[in-house]
Amino acid sequence: MKANYFCSQKGKEYIYMMEINNMSIAIVILHYNDYELTRQYIRNLEKQCWDNISYKYIVVDNASPDGSGKKLFEYYKDNEKVDVIILNENVGFSKGNNIGIKRAVDIYNPALIIVSNNDIEIPDFTFMQKLTCLYKEINFDVMGPDIYSTRREFHQSPIREQHLSIDELEKLMKKNKRLLYILKVIDKIKVYNLISHIKRKIKGEFQNCKGYDKRQEGVVLQGAFFVLSRGYLEAYPDGLYPETFLYLEEDILDFRVKKKHLKSVYIPDLSVLHFEGVSSIKKHKNNRCKKYIYELEQTNLSCKVMIQYLKET
Repeated sequence: MKANYFCSQKGKEYIYMMEINNMSIAIVILHYNDYELTRQYIRNLEKQCWDNISYKYIVVDNASPDGSGKKLFEYYKDNEKVDVIILNENVGFSKGNNIGIKRAVDIYNPALIIVSNNDIEIPDFTFMQKLTCLYKEINFDVMGPDIYSTRREFHQSPIREQHLSIDELEKLMKKNKRLLYILKVIDKIKVYNLISHIKRKIKGEFQNCKGYDKRQEGVVLQGAFFVLSRGYLEAYPDGLYPETFLYLEEDILDFRVKKKHLKSVYIPDLSVLHFEGVSSIKKHKNNRCKKYIYELEQTNLSCKVMIQYLKET
């Protein structure tokens, strides 16, 4: 029988030791419009050390118009480790992931469910071993690792200490509306790339998220990759709040965690790479201005949904 790992903390360093124990993990991968990107991610996952861990990959195709979901289904139809679910319509981030979460719970009932974009790479091939032993040590309900954007070259998590309030959401909507008016003008005269370049030269590179290098509890975790345990799913059997299409899912998740007094932890000892925006920029035919306009419009729709949710609860 092969040995698993567990960890103990000494000062600020973790010592990984050996233990005989079994764990189960399901990885829900939301797919849209990039066959090779999802294949590359699954190849990366297959290189993980899965000793003493039972696992399953659940790919949810959000009605990709390029037919890549069907290609993935055909490619993996004889692979017992991969489930591919093809949706008839694009239901967005939360509902799409919830379909994968439900499949994981109903059929496999794993101890941990990783909710992940398909534009992710895990460089550390002992990641899953470390994840399971940290779960045994901390007994978290939700966990987020360090997420490093390879395109913008900064650490993206945690996003902030506390989810946005109703007042902050209303101010964000007003700010976005003003910016949308300006961006639509810029898009018409085709100067977005030039202005972005000048802005980067003046303001410099993106700033790392505050406290990305230390463990924190109760912060807003970046949504490209996070982990739900059975504790979270007992409190919220349906998974994520389903009413947003895109954006602010992280803030709503933070609100739900705190509402039920669950344990949410950011752990920089675990790290993933994020090839941010690969699928979405292809959707907008490499027009970054149109992509930004779409993001702001969807953010404002999500602001309205979150405001209503906060008022109701």
